[in-house]
Amino acid sequence: MPGRVAPHLLGAGIALGVSWHILQETVPGRLDIALGIGLFLIVLVTLQGGGLLHLPDSDRLVLGVPILLLVGALLWRDSELLFVLNMLVIGGLVAFARPTRVGIRAGVLETGIGDLLTRLFHAGRGAATGSWALLGAARGPESVRAPGTRWAAGLGVLAISPVLLLFSLLLGSADPVFGQLLGNLVDPEVAMSHVFPVAVFSWLAAGILWALTRAPSANPLPPAGGRVSASMMTGALAPIALLFLAFLAVQSRYLFGGRAVVAGTANLSFSEYARRGFFELVTVSAMMLPILLLADWAVSQHTDLERRRFRGLALCLLVLLSGLLGSAVLRMSIYTDEYGLTEQRLFTTVFMVWLALVFAWFAATVLRGRREQFTAGAVGSALVLLLLLNAAGPEAVIVRTNAWRAGMGRPFDAAYLASLSAGALPAALAVLPALPVNERCDGASRLLKRWSDEKAHPRNDWSIERWRARGPMLDLLAHEAETACRGVRIWR
Repeated sequence: MPGRVAPHLLGAGIALGVSWHILQETVPGRLDIALGIGLFLIVLVTLQGGGLLHLPDSDRLVLGVPILLLVGALLWRDSELLFVLNMLVIGGLVAFARPTRVGIRAGVLETGIGDLLTRLFHAGRGAATGSWALLGAARGPESVRAPGTRWAAGLGVLAISPVLLLFSLLLGSADPVFGQLLGNLVDPEVAMSHVFPVAVFSWLAAGILWALTRAPSANPLPPAGGRVSASMMTGALAPIALLFLAFLAVQSRYLFGGRAVVAGTANLSFSEYARRGFFELVTVSAMMLPILLLADWAVSQHTDLERRRFRGLALCLLVLLSGLLGSAVLRMSIYTDEYGLTEQRLFTTVFMVWLALVFAWFAATVLRGRREQFTAGAVGSALVLLLLLNAAGPEAVIVRTNAWRAGMGRPFDAAYLASLSAGALPAALAVLPALPVNERCDGASRLLKRWSDEKAHPRNDWSIERWRARGPMLDLLAHEAETACRGVRIWR
C-alpha cells in the first residue's frame, strides 16, 4: 500500500464525522442516515481510486449493488422494523468487504463461516479502537505507516484531546474564575452539542476505514473434522432427534386433530394453543443451525463409515426440523386466520422461510462435502428475501391480507391499520372501498386523523412513503373518509 496511509484515513474520518454531524443537524431523520451512508460509499470509492483500498472487482459488484438498493430502500420505506433490518444488513455487507492486498484473497462468494465471523469482529473492533491505531500510526505489513513530522503535532493534539477536555472541566470546576474564563473561550453547550458528536462520528468513521484497509489479525480456523469421534457426536445429537420425534408425534394429534382435541386436552382455545408455542418452535429451529454447523466442523469424518453415520443423523435432524418449521407455519396460519396479520408475524414468517431455505442449502452443500459454499448461499438468500420484502412493502402485504380476511367475514382491525407506518396508505386506499360500510368508515377516519395531525408525529423522520402520506395521498384519504362515512354514525 503506497504512501503514508494514516493521515489520509484520519482526514477522511474527520471529514465524514463533520459531514455526518452537519447532516444530523440539518436534514430530517432517516434521510440524514441514507445520505451519510452515501458519503461513506463515496469515500470508499475515493480510497479505491487513490490506491488505498484494493477490493476485488467481483466484491465491488456483489456488495455494491445490494448496498445501493438497500440505501434506496432506506429512503423509500417507512417501516421502522424494516429500517433497522436494512441498516444491519448494510453494516454487515460493508464489514464483509476484504482488501485483496492485505487480506484473504478469496472473493465474497468463497467466504467461509469462520472468515465471515472474523471480518464482522474485525469491523466492530475497528470502529471501537481503529482510530487509536491510526493516531499511533502503528506499522503493519502493507497497512498503516508512520506519519511524517508535519503530521506529528496535529496527531498529538488529537490523541490528547479527550484528556485535555477532562482536565479543563475539572480545573474549571475547581476555580470559578478560571471556569468563567474557559466559558468565555469555549461555550460548554456548543462543545457538547457539536464538538463531542463530531469527535465520536470521526472516531467511528476513521476506525471503520482502518478496519477496511487492514487485514484481520486473528489466526485462521483450523480445518474441519477430526476432533470428536463420530460415536460421541451420535451420542450428542441422537437424544435431540428423539426429542424432536416425540414432540412431532404429540403435535400430529393436536394440530391435525382439530379444535375439539385441543380444547378437551390443553384447556386452551385453538388460537391460544397456536400462539403459545409458535415462537418457541422458531427459536429451537434457529438454534439448531449453529449446532449442526459446529457438529460438522468438529466431528471426525476421515472414513466413509464416519461420514455416512454423521450425515445420516444430520439429515434425520433436518427432516425433523422441517417438521418443527411446518408446525410453526401451521400455528402461524391458525393464529393469523383468527386475529389477522401483524408486522411481527409477517417478519417472523419471512424468517421461517429463510430458515427452511438455509436448512435445504445445508443439506445440499455441507452434507455433500461443499462446506465452503454454505455461507455465501445462506447470506445471499437472506439478502434476496430482504430485498423482496422491501420491494413488496410489509405494510401493503399486511393490509391486503387483513382486507382479504374481512372479505371472508372476519373482523377488520381499523385501529391496527392506523398504527402502521405510511407504507400502509396506498394499499389501504385500494382495499377500503371493498370493506363493509362501518369498517370502511372507521378505517378511513382513523387514517385521516393520524396523517393529518402534525402533533401525532413528533419525530422529524422522512421517507418517500411518509412524504406521500402527508402530501399527495392526504387529499385522496380525505375524500375516501368523506365518501365512506357519509350517512354512517360510529359510536366510540
